Amino acid sequence: MNAPCEQRNRNAETPRLAVALARQLRATSGQADAAVPGMFHGRTGAPHAAREYRDRSRVAPRGWWGSPTARAFPVALRTASREAVAGRVRRRS
Repeated sequence: MNAPCEQRNRNAETPRLAVALARQLRATSGQADAAVPGMFHGRTGAPHAAREYRDRSRVAPRGWWGSPTARAFPVALRTASREAVAGRVRRRS
């Protein structure tokens, strides 16, 4: 059951980005002990809450590791999640 979460750091850049976000959170939020796991959980909440608004048809299958579709997959997920969150906010307003 834990396999999907264990794969979140497969890209070498992801841990660096997560640490940078946690550092920024500690500096700007007043939460001096903010850490990557808590930040990751919090950042996952908005796309999860908006999941019914996500247009999955625009996210192409990932494909083989290193292929153009595999490289495009995280960007497509990010875009779909961003649009879903925006759609949820518009509908709740």
